Amino acid sequence: MFQTCQQFKDDAQHSVSHFYEEVKVECIPTRPRDIQNIKRSIRHSFHIPWIPSIHRPGWLLRYLVGPYNNNWVERLVADLIAGLTVALTLIPQGLSYANLANLPPIYGLYSAIVPAAVYIIFGSSMPLAIGPNAVVSLMTGEIIAELVSDYQTDPDEAVNCAALLAFCCGIVFTTLSIFNMGDYIRFISFPVISGFTSGAACVIGLSQLKSALGMLISVPQTGQTIDGKKYTYNYEVMQYYIDHWNDRAPGTDLQVENPYAIKICFGLYIPLLFVVFLKTYFKETPERKKSRLFRAWSFLSNMFPFIAIVIGSLIAKSLIKGADGDSDDDLYASKLDIVGDVPSGLDIIKTPKFDQDMGSLFSKAVAVALISFMESWSVSRKLADERGELYYLNASQELWAIGIGNLLGSVSSSYPVSGSFSRSSLSHNSGVKTPLSQVMTIAVLVIVVTTPDLTEAMHYIPKAGLAAIIFAAIVKLIGVPDLWSAWKHSKKDFVTMLTTWIFVLTFDTEIGLIAGIACSILMFLADVAFNPANSPLLLAAAKDNNGIDLVKMEGDLNFVTVGRLKYFITSITELSVTKKLRSTRFQFQSFRDSRYQSLASGDEEEVRPVEDFEKQPSSASS
Repeated sequence: MFQTCQQFKDDAQHSVSHFYEEVKVECIPTRPRDIQNIKRSIRHSFHIPWIPSIHRPGWLLRYLVGPYNNNWVERLVADLIAGLTVALTLIPQGLSYANLANLPPIYGLYSAIVPAAVYIIFGSSMPLAIGPNAVVSLMTGEIIAELVSDYQTDPDEAVNCAALLAFCCGIVFTTLSIFNMGDYIRFISFPVISGFTSGAACVIGLSQLKSALGMLISVPQTGQTIDGKKYTYNYEVMQYYIDHWNDRAPGTDLQVENPYAIKICFGLYIPLLFVVFLKTYFKETPERKKSRLFRAWSFLSNMFPFIAIVIGSLIAKSLIKGADGDSDDDLYASKLDIVGDVPSGLDIIKTPKFDQDMGSLFSKAVAVALISFMESWSVSRKLADERGELYYLNASQELWAIGIGNLLGSVSSSYPVSGSFSRSSLSHNSGVKTPLSQVMTIAVLVIVVTTPDLTEAMHYIPKAGLAAIIFAAIVKLIGVPDLWSAWKHSKKDFVTMLTTWIFVLTFDTEIGLIAGIACSILMFLADVAFNPANSPLLLAAAKDNNGIDLVKMEGDLNFVTVGRLKYFITSITELSVTKKLRSTRFQFQSFRDSRYQSLASGDEEEVRPVEDFEKQPSSASS
């Protein structure tokens, strides 16, 4: 993409050969110090974070030494409360997100145990809560629906596919970490991320319509084949709902929509949505934190999803146990979709069978890994900025922590995980101090999955109630304010965001992500190519003391700017010919990339820096 010094000299000679008999482009040898710096930068491009949390002091010592030893009890209590709060929120979310990923609900809790324990050791963010989240669960569910045709009747095959996907994501994460590519995630622009997240939130809502409406017929997901027809894109699934809206359940006169499921879903969703809006408009402030009433409200509002699941379970249990007749109401109650039997115990160590097309799985894992890390990194930076802990964060260390978590999670009944925005914000607002809070969260989850009475209580959790939890969770993911802000300030960002949103909602997540990145690149190239003020290549023409034309260039020479350089040189030479001048000096800024490529090709030369040229006496070239 970048040209070496010799290639540039050839281009310059060719561009002005029509107007000059001889052109000289001055180059100077690369200094030995620069060669050493280049070699050092190449060595440092590899980052192997073998030492846990090497970039920050051990968090456990914060309770024992330094300024923390005087109030370690207060900090311990704050971490335990934050961990318990996150755990009680994670239980309904984990069950819901596993259902979204086309897995048995208990695997949403399994996925928050081992990866979170790994992150405690290797991670760099204090409040980040590792586990299942909505967007990654959606992408996992789409991949399972595409690769496992009978995932509904053979959950073991779906679990194995999810474990293989977690393994592939772990490979992607750790590879990017070793090559120190964490900071390169910023090249995926915010409009792409916002548009993708908004589109994915809409697709998540679409995928939960089946549970929310209690559909009594088989409803396809994107990538799934039903009755010999493959539903490749989201708009085909939307068309299926439209075509079968007034159908009857097979063998009965019942409508395909279960009225009890609809009442449970929206009966729980409306209060949940109301709580979300109250928390949005009555945010925590230093003054409000002093109020016991506000602290009680904050704790109760965070517990509301857990309370909603308990209420939904009690309603579903009473409906099913009371359905002992042949009336339509009894038939609807008996067909209410619930979680069912949940295994008790911690038998989670399972090695996945490599029986899938690993090439196809790796290609899909790249998109899952990119999206999951973008979510984790964005929430980590946001919370670290609020807490004054940005100096703790390290993007490559985060890649390593999440990557190792996914690798070990693949052999412990986990599907791909990342940082959760809602639970991380909840942990931060609950006053978390150190990762000890995640130890508390893991301990609560282990108690839940190993206690038979608690797992039996999950039997009657209605999937319509889980859909209500997801509907409430995705409200903040729909970026209408971002879209409106982009419309007011940057039409190019608006087009990129809207394009990504539409493609994700209409087709699928992978196509939407590719379309968003392509649109972002096209907007950037158009801005550079057609707006010289925004070009990274700065050109100027002047005369030196000898009356010879002087062409200055500062900025990177790449496939976007080389055409503009040639056009500039041609216009300057035409001006010089008009004035009967027969010689020109070309003066170029040194480039990091050009210097490296010259060194790599064995030509230890670099283009002459502008500041070096101005310090030395000028010499004419003819």
